[in-house]
Amino acid sequence: MSGTSETKNKILKMLQEEDMRLIDIYPRLKLTSTTTIQHLRELERMGLVRKIPDQHFRNIKYYTLNRDGGSGNGIGMGYGKDRKIHRSLTIPFAILLICGALLLYFLTLEGNAHTANTNGTVELFLADPPNVPNGTQDLSITYGPIYAYLNSSGNISRAEIGNGGTINLMSVTNNSRMIANTELASGLCIGAITFNITSAAIEVNGITYPVELPNRTLMFHIDNELIMQNRTMALLLEVSPTVTYVKGKSGTAFSMEESTRAMAMHNMT
Repeated sequence: MSGTSETKNKILKMLQEEDMRLIDIYPRLKLTSTTTIQHLRELERMGLVRKIPDQHFRNIKYYTLNRDGGSGNGIGMGYGKDRKIHRSLTIPFAILLICGALLLYFLTLEGNAHTANTNGTVELFLADPPNVPNGTQDLSITYGPIYAYLNSSGNISRAEIGNGGTINLMSVTNNSRMIANTELASGLCIGAITFNITSAAIEVNGITYPVELPNRTLMFHIDNELIMQNRTMALLLEVSPTVTYVKGKSGTAFSMEESTRAMAMHNMT
């Protein structure tokens, strides 16, 4: 069995157990996100795999087995039977119930204490562990408004919480930079942060090149959600881009694939 067929079979075996995001797949394969995407696209063309949106956050995509079968070449035949229902079908409902109970708990505490200020502050910090070509001095992106997906007693809404801007991702390689802060009502659950990249450019060995963006929408999904409290809270958003050389129509160009992660930062006053 060739290495590529073996990798594809590993992917199919993982998807037999559950639907998975790209960020969940490539670390288990010990491959780059770019190489993993190539395997997934080939499986899509073969009809064995397809992408589906998350039930609550449409910009989050999962890879799932195609129950209609594939090209009949033998790879992955039989996968898709008796596989587990993905956690996205069950966990969000439990999270909604938990968030609803916690919301009632915090509202009760605030009512008993007669607290005048029921808002908390959330600060967003951007970090960037990059995988870029040797000689890279600058990797700048321009992005649009920043939005948060909020859950209030099971009612999900989207709110703008920050302005767009431009940032050199190489400047946040070993540190982080605040890109937004805003007040939100205590008890609200933040499920995800998202913004669109409008353009990107990279400087390699003193020369600036355009960067192609197969995915312009960045979605930072927060595991277990973040519940706002009457204090300052913070989220660390990791972009983790992989920039690779591609042959452009007008000469040298580069392409960027992103893997995103959001983590709550504790011990904030």
